[in-house]
Amino acid sequence: MENFKERKLISVKELQRIKSITLEVKENSHITIGPNEKMFSDALHYVSIKSFEDLQELSIIPQGLSKESVLKAISDDDDESLAIAKKDYNFSKQSDCKCHDHVEHSLQTQFKNIRRKSNFQLAKLLTSHHGKQILWDDFEAIHAYKMTMNLLRNPRLGFNVVYFALDDIIINTNATLTVNSGTDLIKGRNLVIHTNGKMEIKSSYLFLKCKTAKAYSNKLESHSASILTNK
Repeated sequence: MENFKERKLISVKELQRIKSITLEVKENSHITIGPNEKMFSDALHYVSIKSFEDLQELSIIPQGLSKESVLKAISDDDDESLAIAKKDYNFSKQSDCKCHDHVEHSLQTQFKNIRRKSNFQLAKLLTSHHGKQILWDDFEAIHAYKMTMNLLRNPRLGFNVVYFALDDIIINTNATLTVNSGTDLIKGRNLVIHTNGKMEIKSSYLFLKCKTAKAYSNKLESHSASILTNK
C-alpha cells in the first residue's frame, strides 16, 4: 500500500490544474478514503501551503478578507482568551498539578484549553463577510484559526496538508463513506447523501468544500467538519 508521504509535494497553484474525479459509493457498500487507503488514492494530493493567498485559494480564508483584518481578529481573540484564563486562575500554582484526584492547570494550559475554540472576533469577521452567522465555536472559524496559526508558526517553510480533489461525491442508499484520520481538506462539486446513506468523518479536523450539499437523511456523522457550499 502506497504511503501518501511518498507522493510528490505540490503547490496550491499546481493543485488548480489537477483533474478531479467522481467518488460514488454504491448502494449497500462501504468505502474508506484517507492518506493510507488505496481506494481513490488518485484523488489524493500532498499540498504545500506557504502564504496567506494559498489559504484563500483553498477557501480556508474567504477571498476578500485582508490578511491584516484576520490577524487582528486572531490577536483580539488571544487577548480575550487570556483575560478569561486569568480571571479564575490560581496564581500560586506555576505548573500542572495532580493532587488528591484534583487537577490544577498552569495558566498556559488553561489559556490553550480556552483558546482552542474561542474565536469570537474571527467569527464576527466571517459573519460580516458571509452575511450569515458564524458562531465562535463553529468549525469554519476553528479551521481558519488553526490553518492561519500553522502558517504563522512556519513562515518560511509553510506547512503541508492532505487534500482530496473530487468532482461529485455521491453516497447512495444504505452506503457509507468513511474519511479516515489524517485527511485535512476535501474539495468536491456536489455532495449528495441518499436515504440511509452515511458520511463518517474520523479526522480530528476536516475542511470540506462543495458547490452544493444535499442530504436526504441527515447522515453526516462528525464533530470536526467544516462544510462550505456555494463559495
